[in-house]
Amino acid sequence: RSRWEKHSIEFRNHKDSAVTVFVDEKFSSWVNWKIDGATAPYAKKDSTTARFTVEIPADANTTVEYSVNQNW
Repeated sequence: RSRWEKHSIEFRNHKDSAVTVFVDEKFSSWVNWKIDGATAPYAKKDSTTARFTVEIPADANTTVEYSVNQNW
């Protein structure tokens, strides 16, 4: 069995300076997952967590998109 999903997350920074945020996306503990086509760098933090590093310019919006394939 498998499932494919596409996600889009929008971030807004209303500060006068750029910021870096870390976004943890959680997946079920009983699936094997693989991220394809991410628009931001990420690291596999553990078996259930992908951590994205998102840099948002001052007074701007940034959108992170990724697709994930899950198998069990």
